[in-house]
Amino acid sequence: MRILAVALLSFFALQAFADHAPEWLMSKAKPETTVAGIEVGVSTVADAEKLYGRTYKSKALVEDGTETEYVWQLPLSEIHVTTMHPRDRAVGKQIIYAVEIRQRAGKRSTARTGAGVMMGEDLDSLVRAYGARYMTRWRKLATESEVVTFIFSNETELSVGFSDEGTITSMLLVESQE
Repeated sequence: MRILAVALLSFFALQAFADHAPEWLMSKAKPETTVAGIEVGVSTVADAEKLYGRTYKSKALVEDGTETEYVWQLPLSEIHVTTMHPRDRAVGKQIIYAVEIRQRAGKRSTARTGAGVMMGEDLDSLVRAYGARYMTRWRKLATESEVVTFIFSNETELSVGFSDEGTITSMLLVESQE
């Protein structure tokens, strides 16, 4: 449910910019497509199960069952993926459009983005990988559990959460749904 809430917050925040984020806000870096080995818009639930084993749980996010969240609880982290699929798509074949990884308290996950940014790193690592164009609530440095969001030219969004110490504790990558 948290992945849906963050995705909806990102969606409504961008509605202030009409259909697309303004050019000045978009990262000039290559669009990010992968977190924790899962490529949004390409990987399926079956692909994720090859990486992480059977899901811990799954639940439909909408009544008609066309949007489903799958969760894996791992020793160092928890991974949530969300799929949107036509009703006739076989279980396991649904394409993942969002992936979120949350580091477990007191642990350091080795999960990383496609650009190599790892959990436990800081804002400087993100800026080196994606540039200094990002969105925050207060447009300040990412400290005290702040969240920063990078928007890429393909409208994919990477939102990153930080601990009070300024280290990455969560990553949410959402493929554009346009």
